[in-house]
Amino acid sequence: WELPGSLHRLEGEACDLADRVWYGLRALATKFVQSPPSNRLDAVEPYPDAAVRWLALCEERYCDGKTKAFDKLQQRVAVTLLQRAASVGDAQNGKESSCLLTRRAVCHWVPLFASVTARLPCRSSDNLDEYEPVAMLTKVIVPGELECWQRLAQIRASSPLGDRVVDRTEFTGLHQSWAPSVELWAFYVEALADCAVLNAPLLQRLAGLILETAKPLDVKASLPRHYRAQELGALVGLHEALLSLAALPSQHVPAEVVAEVFHVLSTTAKIALTLSTDPDDASLAAAGSDEDKAVTPRRLLLLSLRVSVQLLESLPSESSLRSTAGCGEEVTHGSTAVRSAIFGFVDAAACAQGQTESTVLDKLAEALAGGSFGDLVSGSSGDLCRVLARITCALLSHRIRGWPDKDKASWLGRFLGRLVGQQLECSVAENASDAEGSTRTVCCLSLPCPLGLLSCDRASVDATHFEGLQRSLRALIALLQAGCSSPAAAAVLQRTVTLSPDGRGEVSAQPMNRVIERLGAGSDIVAPAISAAGLVLSVVAQGLELGRSEVDRISDRVGTLLSDRCHAVWLAGSVLKVFKARPWQLGIGTCAEIASSTSAARGELWTGLGNLMSALCAAPWSDEQGDELWDNFVEILGDWSEFAGNALASGIHSGSATEGSPAPTPVASMQSLALLCAGVGRGRRENLLGLLAMRLSALAAWAAGEHGEAWLPRMSGTAEVLAVLIQGLPQRPTLPGRIVSSMLAAVHAAVVVMSGSLGSFPAVASLHVARISIGLYLHLAAPLHFTSSFSSASSKGLTTKRPHVCLADAEDVLLHIAGLQTRASLHFLRARSVEAHQQAATAMELLSSAYSALSAIFSSVPSETTKLPPWTRKPHVVLDILKAMLEAVYTATSGRDAARVAGDVARLWEAYAQGGTRLVAQSAGRAGKATHQAKIQRATKGFVIMLIAHALDQQRLWAGVEAAVKRSLIRLDAGSHATTRSIETVSWKEAVCVLQTGMVSLFACLDGSDHLKQALYASLREPLGTMFKELHEGYQKRSKYTGEA
Repeated sequence: WELPGSLHRLEGEACDLADRVWYGLRALATKFVQSPPSNRLDAVEPYPDAAVRWLALCEERYCDGKTKAFDKLQQRVAVTLLQRAASVGDAQNGKESSCLLTRRAVCHWVPLFASVTARLPCRSSDNLDEYEPVAMLTKVIVPGELECWQRLAQIRASSPLGDRVVDRTEFTGLHQSWAPSVELWAFYVEALADCAVLNAPLLQRLAGLILETAKPLDVKASLPRHYRAQELGALVGLHEALLSLAALPSQHVPAEVVAEVFHVLSTTAKIALTLSTDPDDASLAAAGSDEDKAVTPRRLLLLSLRVSVQLLESLPSESSLRSTAGCGEEVTHGSTAVRSAIFGFVDAAACAQGQTESTVLDKLAEALAGGSFGDLVSGSSGDLCRVLARITCALLSHRIRGWPDKDKASWLGRFLGRLVGQQLECSVAENASDAEGSTRTVCCLSLPCPLGLLSCDRASVDATHFEGLQRSLRALIALLQAGCSSPAAAAVLQRTVTLSPDGRGEVSAQPMNRVIERLGAGSDIVAPAISAAGLVLSVVAQGLELGRSEVDRISDRVGTLLSDRCHAVWLAGSVLKVFKARPWQLGIGTCAEIASSTSAARGELWTGLGNLMSALCAAPWSDEQGDELWDNFVEILGDWSEFAGNALASGIHSGSATEGSPAPTPVASMQSLALLCAGVGRGRRENLLGLLAMRLSALAAWAAGEHGEAWLPRMSGTAEVLAVLIQGLPQRPTLPGRIVSSMLAAVHAAVVVMSGSLGSFPAVASLHVARISIGLYLHLAAPLHFTSSFSSASSKGLTTKRPHVCLADAEDVLLHIAGLQTRASLHFLRARSVEAHQQAATAMELLSSAYSALSAIFSSVPSETTKLPPWTRKPHVVLDILKAMLEAVYTATSGRDAARVAGDVARLWEAYAQGGTRLVAQSAGRAGKATHQAKIQRATKGFVIMLIAHALDQQRLWAGVEAAVKRSLIRLDAGSHATTRSIETVSWKEAVCVLQTGMVSLFACLDGSDHLKQALYASLREPLGTMFKELHEGYQKRSKYTGEA
């Protein structure tokens, strides 16, 4: 600390260090105010920072109540800092160094100056707004130099999240005095979240700069090409800053400022849309440098729409407005300015009069449907489509005065007509009558039949037509997806939009038969037709998802307001028949090029079918809808589950595999499948599980035949669906014995198939079968935890809840699967094949499944019951599983896997020694207590010595940490040995430490049982006997309290 000379007089006085620092910073701040700006960096450097820190200390004292309002010196320091930071300054007048350092200090302490300027008095005598404190701070944060915003656009293009280290060299060529402001927007924009007083001034200044910069772009003929690129880059940077500011929470902005920003955004969106659709301007940066390519008009259009979405979604919602309105008042936005700004996107007057004037949303919808932005799959075109959908739903979710629901529905119908273009038939009925007798506006969209698309001949296919159809369907999917996340917008869509697929009943059976005949004859189906059919299925699925919130109010109608459920079920079954055709599975066509070109399209069709099945599973299935539709759906669900695994094996799936991990199955992504069992009645639930169990048994029988390898994927898919359904099974009521017996028979049949093919062990199928067994066992054991204790029930003359009649059988199957998985994992770990890395990952999954199985058994031990669990009478089975898992620790291919499995083994040791996972005293068994878990401890104590003996034997056979590290490094490249060796060493040492700690519970179980210890010691051969003595002595030393660690 180099304190100034003014502090010397305080020597010897009773003042603490904080006061000394405060007085020292005050002296430096006073000198900063009194001294004129200098161009010498060494003479100026400490003073701006010292003045800012002194203001921070003053603000802290003010917040603590130690001081009152600002004194004159504090006001002078704050105003001087803002004036010098806001001045332009250049090297000729000697103010560059002072401005740069002061501006950097202000930008680093923006929340402080936001709080200070809110309490500074205004200079009303000057009548100049630019000299007001808030205006000066806003000028510092938002500079007027366009080059700053061009640099911000380039930085955001290279690092959209701004999560990298600040590099000063990036600002080379930029006016250095404004570099701190650019750094603030590029990397520290979250600091503005605590500056609510600056929200409105910053928005106003940004809007003014955008409007001023965008004016020359309206008349593009008057500007050279390179100058238009510079203006466009500045606009992109300004919109990036506006987007960052609009995304911050706690926005306190007046309605007039929001209206001004909406007006500016509408203007820039029109300009950007004009430039994007113009071929000359769309390729503005194509021939330039990499930095110029980041400032395309399409990016400016996307940014302006994103800011509009942020502002629209931040407006008061309908629910919050209703709480403030009276009973008979209309729920509206309180500001006329905001309403007029929203009408910049939607011309309410034109909608009310039935006119067709095009706004920016209408023009964008026409451009998307016309193909001006590409195929709308990914990239900026897909982002534009999704942002347009969000804007539409945000507009529909607000109730605005002057725009009633009828006019809103009319506008939505015309907007959908522009969005889907001429590829989909869109008819709007203004005064259609509904089932309740009232009139409303209805927009009916006619979707093409997927089977009709698949039956198209290659010679009669128009590529342009299919491309336009795919764009229209993707835009419609984006709109329906956005509506699902907004309840108010979903209600408007439900009242207005109706999806009407072509072809129903027996009329559409002809295209399906024609498709199957063409596949059998070896004909080819073009990829665009397959993709379009998948997109139609996705649209129908989104219609079901959008109407899922409203239960059907009419008993004779089983569909929602957007999609008919009867037709959706029929559509899923028809497409599944096409999928199950053998020529489709072998690859469409005989030419390899055709098969490869249609693989992505088949994946899109499978994705659409999966979305449709997911929507049908999540839809409410009430008992009033009839059993015929439910029976058809169950049959289709069985076919789909059977084909899911087959699609994974043949490569027809939407998920992509990452390096080192298998491709995700289509069923695994269905979150709504688990809700199906909980959402239907008891009878339908039992019917569904019983039919799937019978199907699994039949597939297991086929898999055990001569050509069983072809049936294993189907068995795996059915097992996965059944496992997901059981996970969503409610605990009450318990499944009846006949359903449980059929499920156990199916699981047992699958286990027989897996145990007979150890050389090519079906790991994926075994994981799904294990999940079935675990879910079924937990379901059957759950009622034991809801009954009263045995003693209290006996005293009251009540009968306790007996275990399910099939619980013991479920436990047997579960232990059998766990043992099979642990043996298979050892086989994979000990094999030294070319696929060793993939086999090691499979072994870890199998060990995790076995751990889950034993954890389910130990956690299901009830607190009180009449009989001991069945697994206590078969200790050899549990011990074999625990021994195999311990061997897997020492044969693991990496230290991380060994440490993970060692932790599982230690937890299972403790649960086995305690008689369950419930926390009880380990001395309960030897103390003669009559609790249920104490009885289990006494039943299993005699077998703990076998676990200890096996652990000692495996420790003797193990070569040590160094040998394990060398074995782990063999599978890696030589270049990574240096960095990986230390990590592997730490992981293996951790695994050994975990096992040694886990054996404490085994030794604690043998306390007071010297005869068991003596029997163990007598049966051990050297050096195992000596190892046991050392371990036991160490345990006794650590278990006794000595006051030392």
